[in-house]
This record gives sequence, structure tokens and C-alpha cells, in this order.
Amino acid sequence: MKSITDYSIVVSVVKLAHKYQVEHLLRRSLPAFTALYPASLKNWDIRNGRRQYKPLTAVYGKALPIFVVRLARATGIDVLLPTALYECCSLSVNEILRGVPMADGTMLCLDVRDQAMVLQARETLSQRARTKTFSFVYSEDTLKIIATERKGFNLLPSQARRECWEKVHQWLQ
Repeated sequence: MKSITDYSIVVSVVKLAHKYQVEHLLRRSLPAFTALYPASLKNWDIRNGRRQYKPLTAVYGKALPIFVVRLARATGIDVLLPTALYECCSLSVNEILRGVPMADGTMLCLDVRDQAMVLQARETLSQRARTKTFSFVYSEDTLKIIATERKGFNLLPSQARRECWEKVHQWLQ
């Protein structure tokens, strides 16, 4: 499969290999997708530089993670699901619920179970990002940095700034 660059052929091979239970073809086709939706964080971080990513993105565009989720569900290749579903979290709520148009004009949609999973994951990610952001913004270290004197930028004297931030910090606790 390494010499095939037309991903519609790879997708067809994966579907047929799954349908007719030809395990060796399925295993040989899998690297085309695990390069994009890997099981490790290290491979996730380097995936954008891989050549395989660009032709699939050109064909599917923003619908690529939805396509991979649907492919994984149809073929039982569950190793693709965590990162593909994670990437679906970056889609807008409308795209998650209504689908994403492909180049040919058709809409590619997640099923209801995956929509619910992605929306719950978005909420969890949002809550964690909020907690992390607020813990940084209102930490003692941030308070010390803000209270230091910077000429020309701060309207309040440093002691007044510190008192304001301490009130906000105490209120948030």
C-alpha cells in the first residue's frame, strides 16, 4: 500500500478487506490512516509533516476526521477513534450536529452517538482549559508579576494594583 497515493483506492481496499474479512489487506491499509490518527502523542505531534496527510485533506477537507470516525466504526478499526474523535472537537457545533460539506457537495455527518461523545468531550476540554487559565491568571506568581512597576503602562500605582488583584483573587477562592 505504500506505493498507492490515491486514497480513494486505499479507502476502497479497507472497506472491501473488512467486508470480505481479508485481514492481511486490512493490516496493510491501516498505516495510511494511523499515520494521521495515531495512538501515541509523539506521533500526533509529528503527523502534520507527513506526506500522507495532504492528499487526504485535499479530498475530505474539514470532513476528514468525520470520515475517519465513520470508517473506523464501519470497519471495526477502533485504534483510529480516539484521535479522530478528538479532532472532531475542533469542529464548530453546527458542523458536529449538521455535518461538514465535502468537495463534491455531499454532507458528511457523525452519527448521534458520536455527536454526543464529541459534544461531551468539548465541554470537558472547555472546563479544563477554563480551570487551567484561571489558575494561571489568579495565581500568586501572576499577582506578583502584575504588581511590579512598569513605567508608562499602568494607570494605578503598584500598591493599588496589588490590592485590586488581591481582592479579585480572594473573591475567586
